[in-house]
Amino acid sequence: MLSLEVDRQNALFDYFYSTFLETIEYLKQKGKLDDGMEDLKAMSVAISGSPQVLNSDPLTGAKTVYYKLELKVATTPARYRDMAASEIHQFYQDRRDGSFISVRRTLSHTDPESGERSQMFSITKPSGRNVAYLRESELNQRYRVVPKTRAEDWWIKEENKIPAFEDRTVHILSGALLPIWKYLKTLSHDALNIVRTTTDDGTRLVGVKISEEWLRDIRQHFGLRSSIPTTANEVLRVVDFEKNSVNLMDDIIVRSSRFQGQLLTEICPSTFEQIRELRGMGLVNIVQHGRQRFFLPQESPGLALEKVLFLYPPESTDISFLPEMSGNLIFSRKRQRSNFMRG
Repeated sequence: MLSLEVDRQNALFDYFYSTFLETIEYLKQKGKLDDGMEDLKAMSVAISGSPQVLNSDPLTGAKTVYYKLELKVATTPARYRDMAASEIHQFYQDRRDGSFISVRRTLSHTDPESGERSQMFSITKPSGRNVAYLRESELNQRYRVVPKTRAEDWWIKEENKIPAFEDRTVHILSGALLPIWKYLKTLSHDALNIVRTTTDDGTRLVGVKISEEWLRDIRQHFGLRSSIPTTANEVLRVVDFEKNSVNLMDDIIVRSSRFQGQLLTEICPSTFEQIRELRGMGLVNIVQHGRQRFFLPQESPGLALEKVLFLYPPESTDISFLPEMSGNLIFSRKRQRSNFMRG
């Protein structure tokens, strides 16, 4: 390449650099970029409530601590004058509600399953740049191209609605992270985001940023439960990921067991009557050394477990916590089970 003329070399390097930046931006938007440590940039950072110790390493005593942070962040609206002056942006109007977006052609994307290659477009709204990416077919289906002057009044009006600052809530785990890193990776297929910040009172924090959707799983994993698992998905999380057993009504146990070298979810009855009931619930029934064993099917295990939980609701797990379940609720579930059996 060095044998090319300087202008051609520069053109190739410029193309490579623009492609590199575009790829980075796309991966960031999809949450698939592991870019090392990120600084939480904000005008104000404050710890909300008291930090909570989630885990203490039994060997070193090092603690994993949960922090809830309240941030005051400066907004970065996408100005109409910048979009209109750009030669690489076009304005589109939503066919449904009449709103406008600014669109920029980006890299092509290949579907890993079908192998189909699609042209991608970056979407900018008054609230910010590169807020989403759309395939060309999706773009043309939902939007139509319009002259930039048609979007001007609407865009500037939306700009003026955006405040100078916005409040954000960020959840992080700090302290001893290596002992729980493997567990955190089970919560997301994307790269974990390491962040650092300094609060208004001078406290320096470094930790992994977690989404609000993870909080319930994390609290349950470390035994900080406000209630017992009730749904099939919650029970499977406790059994399959936390490797704990769940105790159902009438001494039935749901646990993880190994059978012929394979790890399966087993339903363990305690009476002959329960054995007869479980046989009609779509479970895998195996007789081993004269013992009746029941396993969840590998296909749609949640559906089969829901039938079991309807008759035998969860009462506790083998993690030490105090479930807040009143006697009236237990009586109601038993009566519901009795009515189901009579029907």
